Amino acid sequence: MATGHFTIAGSNIYLNHLFRGQQKNTGPAYLAPFLTMPSKQGAGSEPAGSTRILMASADWQAPVGGQTTTIRNLVWPRSVGWSGNIVALGIFDSASGGNCLAYYIPDDGELIEVNDSLIVLAGGLLHRFDAGFMSLNLQNAILNDLYRSIPLPLFSSLSIAHYSSAPAPVVSPTIGGAEPTDPAYSRQPVAINGTAFGVATGGKISTVVPFSYLAATAAQGNRTHWGFHDAPTAGNFQVGGILIPPKVVDIGDPFTLTQITIGLDAP
Repeated sequence: MATGHFTIAGSNIYLNHLFRGQQKNTGPAYLAPFLTMPSKQGAGSEPAGSTRILMASADWQAPVGGQTTTIRNLVWPRSVGWSGNIVALGIFDSASGGNCLAYYIPDDGELIEVNDSLIVLAGGLLHRFDAGFMSLNLQNAILNDLYRSIPLPLFSSLSIAHYSSAPAPVVSPTIGGAEPTDPAYSRQPVAINGTAFGVATGGKISTVVPFSYLAATAAQGNRTHWGFHDAPTAGNFQVGGILIPPKVVDIGDPFTLTQITIGLDAP
């Protein structure tokens, strides 16, 4: 079984969609064979005369727990003139050209000669997110968009919270950490229009404005994590991270979050 990873280009497209409101085009995914190794930097080289095969949403299991796998065989037409040792595969958003969004490196290569057909057996591809502070709901939504042509929604807005405990993104429903009970505390609004986040680069996206909270009227304790929710109160936790360094907030202390950075799985 080969495990999928996002390329930097794929990560950037999804991060700009989620945090800058730059709509990603949702369409079918195409699977290409590579003669050379891809990486997070981009695709490998495709054999001359090869084709990318169109994958149907039914080829993939509905994501569960932040992962999905192929449930049907993926079969290329017989080769008519190309040959070589296929060492990896790539997921593209177009039948030709386009963006390589993710890649797979199997344990073994496969020599394809004239009249051979490359086949990836059901269960041969698995894409799962690394452990982290992204909600399972959001992980599954991204995988549905990439592999099953189910459009990833755009956030109309987000709100940022700070916590004294870690978020719990791997339980259902996913939840944030412990927020202050101080009446002066409230989540701060985050615009999803390109003003709060810079353009994603290197597979990561960062805030470009600070988020300032009112001075505490009660001791808020040690603030250790941050997180984005889809509502000013209650709502759903989406993604978060560790506050470095943590900060103790006592009565009268203001608090500001600066330079929040978010990445997808782009090892």
